[in-house]
Amino acid sequence: MIRFIATILALSTTASVYAVDEKPLDFWAEETLLFNVVAENQHISVDKRLRPSPAFSLEHSDKKVGDLSISFSKRFAKDKPRFGFVADLWGSSWQLTPDMNLHFWVKITSGSAAETWSVELIDINGNIATTSVSELTAAKQWLELSIPLNQFKATSSFDWNAVRSCEFDVDCSSDTRILFDGVAFSNSNQTIGVTDKTVTQRMAEATKSRQARVNKAFSLTRKDKTYPAVYAFAKLYLNEDIDSANDLLVQELKKSTPANYWGLLETPLYCRIYYMFSNKVGKFPGRLKPETETLLLETLWERTVAKNDINWAKQSTWWLDGSENHDLNAKASSFVASRIFMNEPEYKDKLFPDYGFGGGYHYGHAGYYGENVNPDTRHHGGRANLSDGKRYNAEAHYNAWLGFMKEYFRERAERGFFLENRSIGYSKHTLNMVDLIYQYGGDAELTQEIDDFLKLYWAEWAQNAISGIHGGPKTRHHHRVGDVDSTMPLIVFLFGGPGNGEVWYYWNLISDFEMPSIVWNMALDRQRMGSYVYQSRGIGEEQGIWPRPLGTERTLLCDTDSRFLKYSYVTPDYVLGTQMDHPGAVHSHLSVCGRWHGLTTGQSRKARIVPVGIPEPNSKAAKKYGYDIEVMFRSVQHKNTLIIQQSRSWSAIDPAWYPRYHGKYERNVGIYIGNDWDNVIEKDGWVFLQKGNTYSAVRPILWDKEFEDSKKKQSNASYKIFDQPDDDPTVKLKDDCYTWNDQKTILLLEYNFSPVIIEAGRKADYATMDAFISSILDNPVSLYKTVVPGFNVLTYKGNTGDNKQIVFNTANTEIPTVGQQYINYSYPMTFDSPYIKSKYKSGKVSIEFNGEKLDLDFTKYPKRNKQANTTMNTELKNNSKAAIPNNDDRKAFEAADDRTWTQSFYDSCTDDWTKQWFLDGKIGSVTNTSEGMQMSSGPQFLNDAHHMVLWTKDEFKGDVKIEYKFTRLDFEKRCVNILYIQATGSDDGPYKTDITKWSKFREVPAMKMYFNHMNTYHISYAAFPNAGDDRDDYIRARRYVPNQTGLENTDLKPDYFRNGFFTPGVPHRITVIKQNDELFMRISTVEKTSYFHWKNDQAPPIEAGRIGLRLMFCRSSRFKDFKVSVSE
Repeated sequence: MIRFIATILALSTTASVYAVDEKPLDFWAEETLLFNVVAENQHISVDKRLRPSPAFSLEHSDKKVGDLSISFSKRFAKDKPRFGFVADLWGSSWQLTPDMNLHFWVKITSGSAAETWSVELIDINGNIATTSVSELTAAKQWLELSIPLNQFKATSSFDWNAVRSCEFDVDCSSDTRILFDGVAFSNSNQTIGVTDKTVTQRMAEATKSRQARVNKAFSLTRKDKTYPAVYAFAKLYLNEDIDSANDLLVQELKKSTPANYWGLLETPLYCRIYYMFSNKVGKFPGRLKPETETLLLETLWERTVAKNDINWAKQSTWWLDGSENHDLNAKASSFVASRIFMNEPEYKDKLFPDYGFGGGYHYGHAGYYGENVNPDTRHHGGRANLSDGKRYNAEAHYNAWLGFMKEYFRERAERGFFLENRSIGYSKHTLNMVDLIYQYGGDAELTQEIDDFLKLYWAEWAQNAISGIHGGPKTRHHHRVGDVDSTMPLIVFLFGGPGNGEVWYYWNLISDFEMPSIVWNMALDRQRMGSYVYQSRGIGEEQGIWPRPLGTERTLLCDTDSRFLKYSYVTPDYVLGTQMDHPGAVHSHLSVCGRWHGLTTGQSRKARIVPVGIPEPNSKAAKKYGYDIEVMFRSVQHKNTLIIQQSRSWSAIDPAWYPRYHGKYERNVGIYIGNDWDNVIEKDGWVFLQKGNTYSAVRPILWDKEFEDSKKKQSNASYKIFDQPDDDPTVKLKDDCYTWNDQKTILLLEYNFSPVIIEAGRKADYATMDAFISSILDNPVSLYKTVVPGFNVLTYKGNTGDNKQIVFNTANTEIPTVGQQYINYSYPMTFDSPYIKSKYKSGKVSIEFNGEKLDLDFTKYPKRNKQANTTMNTELKNNSKAAIPNNDDRKAFEAADDRTWTQSFYDSCTDDWTKQWFLDGKIGSVTNTSEGMQMSSGPQFLNDAHHMVLWTKDEFKGDVKIEYKFTRLDFEKRCVNILYIQATGSDDGPYKTDITKWSKFREVPAMKMYFNHMNTYHISYAAFPNAGDDRDDYIRARRYVPNQTGLENTDLKPDYFRNGFFTPGVPHRITVIKQNDELFMRISTVEKTSYFHWKNDQAPPIEAGRIGLRLMFCRSSRFKDFKVSVSE
């Protein structure tokens, strides 16, 4: 006798009751955990139900209720004769009444079972109520059973309010397979689901069991040598072994070194430990010893003080340091740590260094900093100079990052989430950082914004996933085709399943986020969702800045409207997906990595169709998997038809200190099939496959060269390698253009650039597999010739229902067409399916399914003031068209510039400066580098000897035009840079007209020596007010008049204040024109252009003289491409 046990653990009545007209739904992660096999005279232990039994599996292709049924196979039960399933894993019991019925569907698909089954209910004390069911031989087809509970004979002590199990005694053969579905207790007022439950019931159960699930997960956290701090966290949470947990945490804190400052675990974990267990603000205060908490804060400071650079908080949220998940790790940790420190008395007044060197402090080893640059002065940062010269405290950092984060999540919602799209490994890390900000950001508006963002994120996942696996395109999906999804443990817990207390998932257990009901329904009701196309914009195209800005040596610059189109065809049985890239797109370092395209079936996570690379025989990937995902493909998809081909070429930009090693231009490639298909048939060059309700067809395409050569006509054409004008327009397709690997899991392509057609279908649309095969073989497929033999254009019409032809040029990177329409890579929607709609960059999202609607408006969350942001130092392009004000200064400049100018002086500023210049002052220094001429005055404020002036040896007569590139290198908020225009001496006493005659008087280059004894124009720029003046910066012109009252009355009006230029490290292009008695000036960066105009109407005009560059004490600047032109 074999006993079949259906153990049904219940919740309270309020948690389990739902209206009879609600639809019960399956949960793929829960139902296999409900089943197990046990020895005779034993019952199923809930504690052992956290791993599925091999005797039970999900059956998607044969069910009566919801998306799936549960399959029991006797042959996997081994020597354990008892088997069954549990409905709740957390120790609850059912509250039943005698007027209920036990309802379920059953089907015996193979083997034999007794006609009569014994059915028993067992309460929490082991008391039994029993009955029997007959005539089950009819269960060779689905049989619906409804057993009244009042028919059960119960012992006197049986407790109907605490029933834990339902057990079946059934004699069956070793090859028996039984399907169960729709198990529930019900009466006319309520239904209590067991295998299939409504969302109302599931949400209530998840809420009720949450704490038990958290405790259980943390009790199973391993004490391993790799991540002992997570074990310490678990013990602190459970309030167990507090002393040893503190000791273990102290040991880990002492191991912190710069080598792991960018680790994905430590800094976020330490922030969470603080907010969970610190004595001041912890959720569970007192669990951290004071000395542990002190060391925790010291370690957090050390780990964040350098990379928490306020200047980087002012940059684009799409500038990604290291990688996308590492980038958010660093920025989220800096943000939350800033909040911690601004409320800690010993840290709130501490100043961060705010070096302004760029992104990625301590991320790997630094590269080349430049000639004569001491690497120790850069603190493992980049090559930029962004600092404003100030140092800021934690509160200032917190506020800067707060604005950054609000913009970060708004822009992700506007453009389409993440570059590392649904990565098999990295998505969980990114979500960890999202949750860190969500939990501990300390700002109600930001918390609500992230709550909205997570709702959107999981809704998008739900509409593109099947049986817990995201089936659409993926990026950085390294190593394997993927029978798991790194976010699955997260979603399982959020949907009421077991938690995971291990290193990369522990944080999900303590999150306050709750999934909205609409996402529950979307994720669990795949049948109602039906079949549909989902299109969305991708992320990851580079900005294409050449040369790359200094400070981004470890940074991806992805602030673009990426021309990537993500496309999925989603059905109740499979998902087919790809990302189509514009052939002219400039990829980032990571957007070419681990690109996953292909088909995922709901029936089996191992039955997939994925194009892969074939690695070198002795490589690590070859030994472990036999394939890799590091190959670039170009593709086109229309509904259930996908065509894919290895890319012949593509463009990508890598950060300066990153190698180019991802994705070679030509790889050996294949199509991964796997070995878990029910049927595999090869016919006429096609490979046909079936898994459950999913049919698939794979067709590598290659021309039959031998056949075509045999019919080639003789020609007198001078270019005999060409196809000839009178040839047939198409070529014959070769049927045997692939082989199998030894395991028969991968189709190995004969030609690495063969396109491959992948088409899918459903059993709901084809009565048999033969019908599907016949339909595919009838589809027209052709290869059209181009100029050169072997390079062809593929045309194909698939079973898409609309008779649209796909045209795919396999010879080059021409944009494919579908139904004579070119693919639109700049798709106008961020999200576009029947259930999620959002116009690109609108920030407004509508989610709607089965009568529920959720509108999310991210435009209510603020973006930063872009004018206040620091601009990165990037060389200006000669054809830059930065925004310029349309005002009188601009018109005046353009009129002066619109003359014929002849260049009379040029210095690249990279060669020996002494050839064309001479210097006033003995303290300042001039150094030529490959980036220009660096001038640095002396460091002592108010010491006239520390000024410097560099003069041209040449003199210039008449009207002049001066042009040069200028970059501020200092962080000083005092003193000025000055441009002298046509300087001559006063010719009074020793101060001769030729200023070289009295250079010795300027060895101490005090300002008075110039304005008292020279005729010259002077323009102050990169200038800052004296103490007490609140104006940010100014640009001012003067006309020196010797032997008057110093600088008084030398101003040329107007003065220009708060111009927003001269951020350290940012190149500026400066043009100054002197025409008669007027001065005109234009200053340009990549961000903006401004114009300035002065008129000298009080002193005589200046006709000739030298050009000078003055740096007052404490200043440092770089000049490049300095030229002077004169008017004819």
